[in-house]
Amino acid sequence: MSYSQRSISGNIVDEDNKGIVNASIIMKNSEMGTVSKEDGSFSLNLPEQLKSIVVSAKGFETQELTIGAKSIFDIMMIKSNKQKPQTQISGIVLDKGNRESLIGVNIVVKGTVLGTVTDLDGTFVLSVQAAPPILLAVSSIGYNSQEIEINDTNVMDLEIILEEAIEIGQEVVISASRIEERILESPVSIEKMNILDIQNTSADNYYKAIANLKGVDVASSSINFQVINTRGFANTGNTRFVQLIDGMDTQAPALNFPVGNLNGPSELDVESLELIPGASSALYGPNAFSGVLLINSKNPFEYQGLSAFQKIGMNHMNDTQSNYTAQPMYEGSLRYAKAYNNKFAFKVNFSYSVAEDWHGNSGLDRNAATNPFASIGGVNPGADRLHFQGDEAGVNLALLAQSDDFLTYGQLPLNKFSNNKFPRTYITAGDLPNHAVNITPYQEIDLIDYGAENYKFNTALHYRLNDKAEVSYTFNGGWGTSIYTGAQRYSLVNFGIVQHKLELKGDNFHVRAYGTIENSGDSYITEFLGI
Repeated sequence: MSYSQRSISGNIVDEDNKGIVNASIIMKNSEMGTVSKEDGSFSLNLPEQLKSIVVSAKGFETQELTIGAKSIFDIMMIKSNKQKPQTQISGIVLDKGNRESLIGVNIVVKGTVLGTVTDLDGTFVLSVQAAPPILLAVSSIGYNSQEIEINDTNVMDLEIILEEAIEIGQEVVISASRIEERILESPVSIEKMNILDIQNTSADNYYKAIANLKGVDVASSSINFQVINTRGFANTGNTRFVQLIDGMDTQAPALNFPVGNLNGPSELDVESLELIPGASSALYGPNAFSGVLLINSKNPFEYQGLSAFQKIGMNHMNDTQSNYTAQPMYEGSLRYAKAYNNKFAFKVNFSYSVAEDWHGNSGLDRNAATNPFASIGGVNPGADRLHFQGDEAGVNLALLAQSDDFLTYGQLPLNKFSNNKFPRTYITAGDLPNHAVNITPYQEIDLIDYGAENYKFNTALHYRLNDKAEVSYTFNGGWGTSIYTGAQRYSLVNFGIVQHKLELKGDNFHVRAYGTIENSGDSYITEFLGI
């Protein structure tokens, strides 16, 4: 049996119209075919009834062509790994006044998440998979922002001059309306600390410096446990206040209020801090009745490299109320961040603080007004001393006298009675005075752990899906020992608070999910321990 055949021919070229050698031209559903010559030309005999051929070449996308009645073909192959147009930009950022290079200047492609920061020499390199024109947004704390248009695909030695900002209220915030806006344009009053403010704080920890902001009161339960208050409140546990770290509410599930900075970022990883000292329930929920604190950490794409610090100080200096002499206190932190090809970035943070906590040694009697022997300077048998634990429990002697079996050993000469009880028939009304008698207490120093410690670990993984969308995972963990003062004194021993967050952020949207896990460890209430 024979079949009629026909011949086809043509050229196979790339996008620059250059011939492709050794391109494969195969009859569909068959292994029969040919390859192109050095100039890209080919010829092939095939059955008359064949309707299509498959053309392939290394590094190019495979094509399937319908033959029809044609006999001559010019086939253009498209590279399978074809890249988007690439724009390379490098340069330096200088201060207009003294021509000194500026470190840590943000350079971002406007309308995208792509960007970089200047290094220690003030220089930067940025690769953008887009064709010009490209608009760069250049900003730095204390300087006026600029927008620079790039019109070439390869810009080398670009010199950017920034001028110091002299206008008040030009800083950008996001807390007021959840969108970027200048402080002067925000609908509410906002107090902000930027990177320079945080670095220049005189406190041993930047979180304590929040007390210097307008309208803020800080209640300190421990050397490492501070609670923020605004609008005139001064609670040691402020349930009316919301604290967000990168969008995560940091309140402890067991306490229902933020636990200071016990699981927050270290000084090295904080980009800015924004405080709204007023009602913000419309944006942040009913708990934001008296204010909101937003702490924003550094993005590993924009803040790369290794940084560390170690602080050493002393407390209990000239402490006449305690047997302790001056005690050392330590704080240290380490941060490392790295980005790869402007697509993936990560950061790792570790910080610790160790100190001898303040000692509670006040013997102030909270029941002094009921002391029956006050007129003669006698000791109050029903005293409830401030920093003595256990004397919260006691009994009134007058009530005790109403019981049939009211006494045991050690109070009256019970040896007269075989059952070691003192029958009420031997006691008449008024024989025992209307006095409260409390338990002999322990001093707080004998019950509570004053070794304040805080260890924190944070890591984040960021991946840019495209120029306008970024997905990230964040882990925050804080562990240690502290003291919380509420209605009672709580010794928080070996506690731990851990948070996990997944977030997808785009040009005009974000989706966030997070969870908080708390472990109270060996914590206890000191009053109960003393009873």
